[in-house]
Amino acid sequence: MEAVPTSALGSAILQRLQRSPMSGYELKKRFASSVGFGWRAYDTQIYRELKALESAGLIAGRADRGGRGPERRIFALTEQGLQALLAWLESPLEEPWHKSELNIRIWSMDLIPPDRLEQLLAGVEESTQEHLDQLSQRRKELRERFGPPEIADEPQGVGHQLILEFDVQMAQLKLAWIDRVRAVANIRSIVEPSSARKRKRRASW
Repeated sequence: MEAVPTSALGSAILQRLQRSPMSGYELKKRFASSVGFGWRAYDTQIYRELKALESAGLIAGRADRGGRGPERRIFALTEQGLQALLAWLESPLEEPWHKSELNIRIWSMDLIPPDRLEQLLAGVEESTQEHLDQLSQRRKELRERFGPPEIADEPQGVGHQLILEFDVQMAQLKLAWIDRVRAVANIRSIVEPSSARKRKRRASW
């Protein structure tokens, strides 16, 4: 049977369900986290995708009361869903380049007052450092649980660790680049007044 094509988000949901059946709420919590899951999505996107995957026969839902809480639907991968996931994993990949609003703003940093630029950089720096701390802690937890990815006993822990390593390195690179932007801005704040005075003297000649 030919595998049913899925969207990137749909395939990411199939990945999670391949590891363990989950409710829509549990999936929502996973995709709300930026720590090592590789993808973020809104509630409406997740539930819309779940409905499409179930209609296509790639997942199956069942009612579960789950103790004293309200009844919920637990979704699990079907055999057809597993084949669709495997087909997606082996399909050609187009990796989009990273998009950043910060990069766009820095392109016009000459129009941003120095104090506002520093506030902007400090805010991004703080959030990036917090993100890096979370990533590093999660990577430590996985390494303690599975061992280094080269020798991990459970293969399911290998890819997750490698994604975290990538995210950690990207966060570290971003922090280093912010330091570079700040250094350039500081030097130019000293150099530019002198250059402006020279231009003014030349204009008066």
